[in-house]
Amino acid sequence: MRFGLETRSGGTPARPPGPPEGRPNRLDLSAFPPTVDGAVRRWRHTVRCLDPDFRVLVPELRELAGFDGSHVTATLRPNRWELRAERNDPEPTVVDRRLRLLVPPGVRQQLALDGSAVISLALDASRVVVWSSRVLDNVVEVSA
Repeated sequence: MRFGLETRSGGTPARPPGPPEGRPNRLDLSAFPPTVDGAVRRWRHTVRCLDPDFRVLVPELRELAGFDGSHVTATLRPNRWELRAERNDPEPTVVDRRLRLLVPPGVRQQLALDGSAVISLALDASRVVVWSSRVLDNVVEVSA
């Protein structure tokens, strides 16, 4: 058994065959799909636990465009709780000095927030979204 390049009778290694005449020597990778390494990120996610008083720490609010430090507009959607820094809400949600939000019972029930929540910040700083970590578990299980 021999390893390495074959040699001719004169002891010099044989050259591998070159490209056909008139065609450049390059590798064709068109059969491989592109990777998503260069994809634009739109969200930053963090998992946090609700405290015993059903508050959740949301330091991402500091980065929210237009946040005044004390109030946000909270909108309950079918699978998430959206927080925005809009000033025209007649009943804004109060944020304490430690940037914690009280999660109301109806929100906890609809989103199934029982112990932990995923806090997602849109990278354009337009909104923060609170959603159940159970949804994240389902996503991870499906993709695994």
